Amino acid sequence: MDDIGDSNVSLNHEADLETFRQQWHLEVEQRKQGNSSQSILQKNPDTHTSENLERAKLLFQNGIEKEKEGRMLEAIKFYRNAVQLDPDVESHIQYYTSGEDRRILGDEDTSDVENCDLILKFGNMSFSSTSVDDFHQTNSAFSNLPSEIINKIFHFVVSCQMDMKSLEALSETCRKFYFFSRDDTIWKSVCEKIWTVHNKKGFSTWRNMYLTKPHVRLDGIYISKITYYREGDPTVLYKFYEPIQVVEYYRYVRFFHNGKIIMFTSPEPPLAVVHKVTLENQHELQYRIGTYKTHVDYAEQRDCAKITAKLKDSDRESGRRINYRTRNKCTTTDIEYHLALDLSSSNKKRCNKLTWQHYSCITNYFEKKSTEHEFNLSDQFPPFYFSPVNSYMQVQSTGS
Repeated sequence: MDDIGDSNVSLNHEADLETFRQQWHLEVEQRKQGNSSQSILQKNPDTHTSENLERAKLLFQNGIEKEKEGRMLEAIKFYRNAVQLDPDVESHIQYYTSGEDRRILGDEDTSDVENCDLILKFGNMSFSSTSVDDFHQTNSAFSNLPSEIINKIFHFVVSCQMDMKSLEALSETCRKFYFFSRDDTIWKSVCEKIWTVHNKKGFSTWRNMYLTKPHVRLDGIYISKITYYREGDPTVLYKFYEPIQVVEYYRYVRFFHNGKIIMFTSPEPPLAVVHKVTLENQHELQYRIGTYKTHVDYAEQRDCAKITAKLKDSDRESGRRINYRTRNKCTTTDIEYHLALDLSSSNKKRCNKLTWQHYSCITNYFEKKSTEHEFNLSDQFPPFYFSPVNSYMQVQSTGS
């Protein structure tokens, strides 16, 4: 009986051992399969990372689209999911977007522009010169004109108005125009009109003479503002109140290329007057008109000039005929105004200031008598300051 019991116990132990062995083999096989899958993932980590990056980019792009549409809550969800997949997705999305832009624009050159020298790249470019020759031109190019014709055109630009500002602007067009604008014949004609000189003694070129010697400016007008105070009429208001009135008026002086000068006094501000001060409106506005000369004395001061002028009222001619008919011996026949102004520079602007030096009035009578009255140059004669007027040169250029 004991032998039978021992045999049954040994059989049970063998069965348990076999069961344990089967379970152990099964666990070993499962562990092998798990290790093989992990080894595959370890061998290809870039595949998993690139997949996450692409998904993160797509989510981030969706978030951008939702943000553009104004749906901020949905955009935040997309951004959060994208960052969970790849925390650096925003830095990658910039490169992704620039790549898409290059693909849409159809750029064939995929080289990195930031890492190349643009100067070397432009220097290596080659341009076809046959396209210009093959192009049919109906008109001749300006550069094909003879030098004599171009020189005449430049003289026409300056014209008798001495528009040197347009000449300087033309010289900035190209190198050839720069050379033509420095032609001495152009600058010589201008200097001869201003100072009536025929040699450039003391100056290297005629252009240097024009830029150095002081001269009046023709592309604008000189303006002087006079202000004074006076008592009002106390009888108008209460007796204990004496009003003080501020009186303002302006003097305008304009010079022309032909030696003419206009002086005009008006209470109107410059914006309402400057466009009217022309030779054509002399009878309408009844201002004083005359001639002027420029004198430069280098012994005293090199950067200053003296302007002398003689003016008459623009309506004196008709008055003279009436005076002859009346035959009144006490009637005046002519009134002349003589003035002298110092031309100087101020505030880094050339030839922009005119200061009174002399102002007198000569009255002529029928009996060949004349009287002269010299004005006291007090505070009522402040200096003139130059103000450019663009319409002056435009009108003169069209009229010439």
